[in-house]
Amino acid sequence: MNHNNLYKTQVDFISIKVDGQEALNLNWDNLIDHPTLRNQYTLIEKVNPNYKNFSLYVKSSGEVLINLSIPYFLFGHNYHTAENEELQDFYVIIKKILGIDIRKSEVIELEYGGYCNSEISPEEFLKKILRMQNHDLIYSKSYMKMFEDKKQGICFKIYDAVENAKQKRTYTAERFINKHIIKYEIKVKKPEIIFKSKLLFETLLVEPAQNSALVQLKRMLTKLKNQLVLPYEKKK
Repeated sequence: MNHNNLYKTQVDFISIKVDGQEALNLNWDNLIDHPTLRNQYTLIEKVNPNYKNFSLYVKSSGEVLINLSIPYFLFGHNYHTAENEELQDFYVIIKKILGIDIRKSEVIELEYGGYCNSEISPEEFLKKILRMQNHDLIYSKSYMKMFEDKKQGICFKIYDAVENAKQKRTYTAERFINKHIIKYEIKVKKPEIIFKSKLLFETLLVEPAQNSALVQLKRMLTKLKNQLVLPYEKKK
């Protein structure tokens, strides 16, 4: 059972902090008040059909937090690559509809993941996981397991991608040809620890190279995936 061939790798959820000076350029014509949350806004529907995935929060300091899933925002689902090219597209779209340049904005939190096809069902695979080296199990269901390294600010998720898509109502048989699909994902809560400094959005726009942020995230995902402890199985 080879789970090393990850595909559709992606920056999924991201939280970006825009400084108060740049936030003055916000195009409020394309934003509406959140129906229940104070100082929080979302996009008007005609601007982006996936507007429900987007939220913008204005802090008392004047800084603005933008939270969303990049693949959901761009494609309406997250079974899609979201690497350098897609991040460039996202940057251009945000500048066009909101009037702000997010290149110098700080990435507060992000998720990076990838998919793989499995020979056995995700539920069966999840049952095989005994533990994860240097991580504590913090969540366990039949379709998902989540481990955490609090010191590094890292969460590691393994889950049934098909079941997840069904729960989020983005499943189609045409999209998910293989019925056994597992997603591995890291949630980086403290980017400054991982990257040794503040992570700016423009760092994610750099062409992938040996030490680029995207390559580092992919390496980290692979490294952590290999820390899962499974029962020993003899090669056939």
